[in-house]
Amino acid sequence: MQRRISKAEESIRQYIDQNASRWRKSTLEHYRGKANLFFDHLGGLELTAKALSDFLQHIRDTRHPTTYNKYVVTLKKLLGEAGYSHLTTGIENLKSFSTPARYFQRHQSRRLLEAIDAQDSELGLFVRFLYYCFIRPRELRALRVGDILLEEGEIRVPGKASKNAKTQFVVIPDAFRPCLYCLYDRPPGEYLFPSVADRSKPLVKNTMYRRHKKILDAMGFGEGYTLYSWKHTGAVAAVKAGISVKELQLQLRHHSLDETDKYLRQMGVKDLSRLRENFPEI
Repeated sequence: MQRRISKAEESIRQYIDQNASRWRKSTLEHYRGKANLFFDHLGGLELTAKALSDFLQHIRDTRHPTTYNKYVVTLKKLLGEAGYSHLTTGIENLKSFSTPARYFQRHQSRRLLEAIDAQDSELGLFVRFLYYCFIRPRELRALRVGDILLEEGEIRVPGKASKNAKTQFVVIPDAFRPCLYCLYDRPPGEYLFPSVADRSKPLVKNTMYRRHKKILDAMGFGEGYTLYSWKHTGAVAAVKAGISVKELQLQLRHHSLDETDKYLRQMGVKDLSRLRENFPEI
């Protein structure tokens, strides 16, 4: 039997539908997913402060504090747009401590990359984009061959795929350039990483995550290491090689040096080499 649609649910779903055309697909999926879970929990009952509190308590009991905070932010946005902001008064975020990002040590990255290249050359190219250019997996899926500007030594990251919705450019390090010469023979309009089933479409979401995890698991890498660890590995390697934080900020496409500093500190990277080497004896 179809459940009843409350007035609040109708208003919120109408708001989501009205904005669907201007939101990214991932944003739309985020709002719809959270709304679906929320209203399924309510089961057609009218929205009240107690019903909202009960749902958030359920999320708090079953999810990580970071996830709980995302629900709070999303529901405040949706309820506010639908005229129910008074129900969210007094609801605060939980204190949350993010898990430090894991990166591969040099000997680990070399051994892992050897295994990847031997088993999955396409995945090998994918992880090199993460390591050298810090291009996110979602962005890589949207790149076309023509976005790789080999003669200029740059990569164009289109706004429709980038995190801040702005078209940006990153540098191709010289060490990475030879890996890209194979692209000269491919059509500019072709996806850089096309779908296996249909090359006119981009690679399916999470395909590379699964292929990479299979190799990680086979090699005994523990919890915390993911495909995204290659981006962290590249950033740490750049700092150790003496690349300035300002240059790193531009390549990471962070909005400020503070953001880059925070990102590095999360991985335990501190500019203490001179202190370690030159600290005077007592």
